[in-house]
Amino acid sequence: MLNFIIVFIGGGLGSLSRYGVSLLFTTHKSVATLLVNIIGCFLIATLDGLFKKYHIHFILTSEQTRLLFIMGFLGGFTTYSSFLLDFFNHADTSIGIAILYLGASIFLGLVAFMIGVNLLKLF
Repeated sequence: MLNFIIVFIGGGLGSLSRYGVSLLFTTHKSVATLLVNIIGCFLIATLDGLFKKYHIHFILTSEQTRLLFIMGFLGGFTTYSSFLLDFFNHADTSIGIAILYLGASIFLGLVAFMIGVNLLKLF
């Protein structure tokens, strides 16, 4: 149960941070999204490496600290960074699976998006 609370707190802080960045770019929302995704990618790669190499922890265990920052905060801040982390984790074991994951994520995401857009046209 504690892990759920940790992810919840991190996700809330990440979402608030994302909203804060969007407030800085009120007339250029796509700049805010681009900036959030770039920052998120940098942070998730850096933190994942640090957690794996040094088993960093504060008051929480190393895994709970990882949940707070990576799953929670960065999950709320941007999902694009999580997507790239999953891709590179797959690439560590199989480049074929990584490419399949990349293609499926992009293609199926576009298909789902288009279904959603066209579904709304029916109502």
